[in-house]
Amino acid sequence: MPATPGTPVKQGDRIVSSVEGVAVIILNDGSQLELRPSTDITLDQYTSGGSTPTRVTLASGIVKSAVKRTSGTPANYQVHTPNAIVTARGTAFYTSYTDSSPQTGKLPGVSHYTEVAVLEGTIDLAQASAPASGVEVAQGTTGTVAGGNPPDGHKRKFPTCSPAPTSVDQCKNGGWQQFTCGFKNQGQCINFVKHE
Repeated sequence: MPATPGTPVKQGDRIVSSVEGVAVIILNDGSQLELRPSTDITLDQYTSGGSTPTRVTLASGIVKSAVKRTSGTPANYQVHTPNAIVTARGTAFYTSYTDSSPQTGKLPGVSHYTEVAVLEGTIDLAQASAPASGVEVAQGTTGTVAGGNPPDGHKRKFPTCSPAPTSVDQCKNGGWQQFTCGFKNQGQCINFVKHE
């Protein structure tokens, strides 16, 4: 069924965005999922607090998760892809999955990838077949699970700073230099704003 603003989403529902479509799902605890174009997810399990995690399966595309922190409880949110498990609590991050041909710079012979980029907090990135052997991916960094290979954390992708720029205009006309983020130029500042 076509979604309209206010369409309820229940446990077990599959949500698919079109080539030009985006969707935002707001969970009861205030956590938010943002589906980019051509994304396919299923809300497998939803709980508000407690030890049972909310679980989303990402079949393809990119989903941004902004997970509300629940104090005193273990990690309470997971994104599952065919080859990886991402576990988080009180954080914001992108998860992407593709089963198409490898892109430039990817491993030869590997045709499916899960990639994460953490905007806030930390996540645990694990291979689907070894969920207890994950790596921590921290704020401002990325991680990848390539095919059946172990997870790999990468170098810093986004600078971290406080206070941070909140609009592109703050980066222009040398404004990027006033932030203690370590921006090297105006473009890096603008890229930071767009990803935050």
